[in-house]
Amino acid sequence: MKYSFRPALALALCAALAPAAALAQDTEAWVLRRGMVEVSASGVFTHHDRLLGEGNPGLGSAFAAPFGELAARATADSLARLDPRLRALFSTLEGAASRPLSEGLTVGETTFRTRVTQRRIPFTLRYGLRDRLTVFATVPLERRGTSSLGPYLVDGNVGLNPNVAVNTAALDSIGGGFADVGRSTLLPLRGSPTGDSLQALLRAMDEDTLILPTRPLSFADILGNPVLNGRLAAEEVAAFDSLSGSRGYQLGDVEVGARLLLREGPPGWPNPDTVSAIGVRSTVGVRGRLPTGQSAQTALTELVPGGGHFGIGVDLLNDVFVSSRWMVNTVVTADVLFPADVQRYAFTATRPFPADTAIRTLQRSPGSRVSLQLLPRWRLTQQISFAGQYAFTRMGETTYSGADVLASPLESVGAWTAHAAGLNARYSSLRAYALGKAKVPFEVDLGWQRTFAGGGLAPQTGQIRVTGRFFPTRALLPRDTPPPPLPADTTADSTAPVVTPPATPLPAPSIDPAAPPLTTPRPVVVPPAETPRPARPPR
Repeated sequence: MKYSFRPALALALCAALAPAAALAQDTEAWVLRRGMVEVSASGVFTHHDRLLGEGNPGLGSAFAAPFGELAARATADSLARLDPRLRALFSTLEGAASRPLSEGLTVGETTFRTRVTQRRIPFTLRYGLRDRLTVFATVPLERRGTSSLGPYLVDGNVGLNPNVAVNTAALDSIGGGFADVGRSTLLPLRGSPTGDSLQALLRAMDEDTLILPTRPLSFADILGNPVLNGRLAAEEVAAFDSLSGSRGYQLGDVEVGARLLLREGPPGWPNPDTVSAIGVRSTVGVRGRLPTGQSAQTALTELVPGGGHFGIGVDLLNDVFVSSRWMVNTVVTADVLFPADVQRYAFTATRPFPADTAIRTLQRSPGSRVSLQLLPRWRLTQQISFAGQYAFTRMGETTYSGADVLASPLESVGAWTAHAAGLNARYSSLRAYALGKAKVPFEVDLGWQRTFAGGGLAPQTGQIRVTGRFFPTRALLPRDTPPPPLPADTTADSTAPVVTPPATPLPAPSIDPAAPPLTTPRPVVVPPAETPRPARPPR
């Protein structure tokens, strides 16, 4: 029987780096021979906190305005009372002309940063249905999370009154109703122009100075102070509790598909050391996506789940073999997801913090996705290989319809493009197993990828990926062990007949004691007959 190790050793030539959220399968144009089985699992960690495009905005910048409005509403009344009282104090007391209220009182600007993380563990089973046809199924587990750095108030010059009793008593001794300044919820910061002017004025009058706040107001102060907190609605206060969170591992959308080998590789493949001429191998693949994943979004700051859609995908893969150590992969991928109903809370542009928890149903139509990848590969040894990757991705516009619900700021609904680069390293025992030098046929990949340019507010993602592959059935991956060596006294081209021992052993000879002893006769050497010399031809 003639065995072929083409699919196994094709994986061992060099490494592949799977792109973020693109192909679930490897980027090499290989297929399994008939009857072969492969089991693989990956761990993919993806994160991003910024968007590409003009200004490279932070991921949480869209939340700054709503939370800034909350801070302004919570502090508006306190600032409105404090400002005229301070101006009256400065204008009434002696020496105020040289120490005017030179700055306006403000709680500062609101900043907000969000970091999104996603962990994906796809399990894939592949089977060689025919020599040129491989079928597969991928079952992913997904976990997504959002961590918020903020909201923060920066460049503010007021803070919470640290000691109401002492400040009220200090200003009450002056008279004129200035004790109300000491009872204010907010006071100017120590070290600010207004705070320094106020303290200098009191020292000039031989009065006790005030205990001023040493740090600016924060959202934690707003939530913890009953006066400021009381000016916010209950749903607005509850919004702070849902800024960060994560969901446990859940089932994603299952994929099933097949690959068909269109053109085999160069002569001498799968043994990489025998490849001496340029050759091309081509494979086409189709994938179907089943809506088994989650589609509900329960918080405005939650990473939008991408599951719950039927879809189809087409892959065209080409391997260009340059030499025994170099080859280049090109991959073109197209994915189309069909519209599906999804669930959202009633987030709207005018109400980012809904007063109710009723879930609205609307239709989500994801845009189509096209990806182009180039992967140069270099084989260092039969076990270790490296690869680089460049990927270009274009995502179409995503639309919502059916309800007045605000799309999450964490989702780039507009069309966008992205350029990514990455590196990969692989260790493979497949070739060693085929030569009888390894007991287990397996591979381990470690890859890294980063999006470095793009437009249309594409996510600036980073990804780390670890993949393991195993061929569980030895009978389906036979070894090509070399034949055993010949005995030392046997030549390789010996044509002597092989004597087969008889099936039944011969009986031992009987010996008569009275018979004379046996003697071994000396062999008679017969000289070889002399070969007559041929007659000399006549001259």
